[in-house]
Amino acid sequence: MHTRMPSVNSQTFAVPEGSESEDHSESGSSYAGSSLNETALDVVVEQFTAQFNPARLDRSMAQQSQLSGQMNAKQREVDEAITKVTQRLEEMKRVVADGQKNVKQVNALLEKCAKKTDKLQAETKSQFPIEYAQAGEKYSDH
Repeated sequence: MHTRMPSVNSQTFAVPEGSESEDHSESGSSYAGSSLNETALDVVVEQFTAQFNPARLDRSMAQQSQLSGQMNAKQREVDEAITKVTQRLEEMKRVVADGQKNVKQVNALLEKCAKKTDKLQAETKSQFPIEYAQAGEKYSDH
């Protein structure tokens, strides 16, 4: 698939006959430089064209597009997962806050019940000292 590189000879870079002017200063040298640049450019373009394979470029671009699409899909999945986790975390924070509030309420009720029980126990002990002592002996064995 390699094409032969054109050979470069002295005629490729020579100034065409009859184009020489009486003044050899700029016109001849600028023409020769222009011819040299055009020839070098032609060689580079020919080599590039010979080596250029659009099928490989198309395949690479297709692979890059597929990979980019897969990465975008995964990024969307990650973003959705982050959103769900963030929502779940906020929900859990509310549940914990509600739980803490409930614990405080239960503790307050238990303290209130304990105070009432202590008060009733003291009243019962003072009003019924004999029965209270008998009940204490009966239940202390268990």
